Amino acid sequence: MSTTLPEEANLEIPGEISYALPQWNGDNRVDDWTVPPDGTVLLVHDMQEHFVGKYEAEAEPISTVQKNIATLIASARSLGVPVVYSAQPGDQDPQERALLTDFWGYGPRTENTDIVDALAPTDASEVMRKWRYSAFQRTDLLERLRSTGRDRLVITGIYANIGCMATALEAFMSDIQAFIVSDAVADFTADDHERALEWVSARCGVVSTTEDLSSQWAGPMVVHEAAALLEVPPEEIGLDSDLNDLGLDSMRFIQLSMNLKRRGVNLPFEKMVNGNTISSWLADGTTVGGPR
Repeated sequence: MSTTLPEEANLEIPGEISYALPQWNGDNRVDDWTVPPDGTVLLVHDMQEHFVGKYEAEAEPISTVQKNIATLIASARSLGVPVVYSAQPGDQDPQERALLTDFWGYGPRTENTDIVDALAPTDASEVMRKWRYSAFQRTDLLERLRSTGRDRLVITGIYANIGCMATALEAFMSDIQAFIVSDAVADFTADDHERALEWVSARCGVVSTTEDLSSQWAGPMVVHEAAALLEVPPEEIGLDSDLNDLGLDSMRFIQLSMNLKRRGVNLPFEKMVNGNTISSWLADGTTVGGPR
């Protein structure tokens, strides 16, 4: 395909997008799905320079969305949750792109197809070439889930009302529990964003938030970091284990607090001294944020 494309080729996609990130206050039709680290895959959907560049970089929603995706990536990597990226190829052959051209023009140029630096993959094998709305279409995403015995998919990225929603629906039809993260996806407008969340929550998945997911992962993350300090397998530490009895002295408590803060879990040493079990530390809510 020729690399000389008319300037109007991609004008179908809005530019200079900026809107206040909606606060999810809706109800999920299903309210008992969870995201255990050993059963989950995190999807970063189409966070390529071509698409992210359509947003006002320092404004909502993309400024917060990128930070929240970075938080979830850091948490996932520390817990062994696979991170998978979808990315459209550049300068697509018209026969491959097919009907997408009718709706959205010729697609990204090759020089704009990289995942944005703030969310860059650690290995090329994490990136799936994607040709259609759904990240399942003509990719090995379902195989990646099945081969690792995982049946939950956390969806982040853009655009919420197109690829993210289509991916959630196809996950549902493949018996994969889909979680779309309300403050880690972006769209054309606030209305489009909210409609996508409402549709998924009512028909095929669960709408969650970065804080909700990070809180679910806080316990396993504390176990993981405590096990590393004690040099024992994580399975030897339960949420109700007495960490003093396991050898976590005051100096290690301080180190644990520092390590967790770098992972985005705010668990001050002062809080730890009031109890020796992970469940007691998390009982009154633990602040979970981005990596420090």
